[in-house]
Amino acid sequence: MNPEDFFEWIGPTAKLICPAYGLYPSVCMAQAAIESGWGEYIIGEYNLFGRKAVEGDRQTTLPTDEFINGEWVVVDAPFKLYDSLEEAIEDYCVLLTEEPVYQDVGLVTKWVCSENAVIVFHDYKCDVTPEVEPGIAKAIKKGLLDK
Repeated sequence: MNPEDFFEWIGPTAKLICPAYGLYPSVCMAQAAIESGWGEYIIGEYNLFGRKAVEGDRQTTLPTDEFINGEWVVVDAPFKLYDSLEEAIEDYCVLLTEEPVYQDVGLVTKWVCSENAVIVFHDYKCDVTPEVEPGIAKAIKKGLLDK
């Protein structure tokens, strides 16, 4: 998918769901773009964020590259399967606002622009790879996204 098509597909849903959780749709959309390679690497039909499954989730197991202890390793991991784009984005929002490891991500809503939100987000997302954060900021900076 090209960037315009990707944002046209995900944008209305992100703009509808993210504000209800106090999150910027632009950060959600940029992270989805980076993590899914502009929609090229979606798990199932809607897992844009590479969300791992837990017991009780509908899932599929796939080999994946993980950045662990400063290096890349390949592991087999269970990934969530979603029935809709709405379900996937809502799960992303719940992850950032309700999971204990992301408790302080709420600070994102206090920043004046989405690019600064990425910097705050990086401080709390312990599994972000060195390549992801600059990509999110770059997508926002390009002017492809708004709050």
